[in-house]
Amino acid sequence: MVKDVVQLSVKDYCRVTGKTLTVKERVVFKMMQLKMKKALKKNPDLTVGMFLASQQKLDAVWIVLIIALGLILLLFVVFLLSGGLDIGI
Repeated sequence: MVKDVVQLSVKDYCRVTGKTLTVKERVVFKMMQLKMKKALKKNPDLTVGMFLASQQKLDAVWIVLIIALGLILLLFVVFLLSGGLDIGI
């Protein structure tokens, strides 16, 4: 359950998994705990699998938005390089 993961400390997590975490992994672990805690308030019966599935959907949306923004920016640059607006400057 998410409740158990939220209550784990980094040391406890390392003890359970048998793996030591780098500084970056510790920060990510704490950020994930905060996200889980927030999600747990909305849905008290949340499981880790349900939480991870919802995070993957959110990640996919961000990827699509970043790609779309990149394409728009690329088209804008091509437009400007091809003559763009002829405003007499």
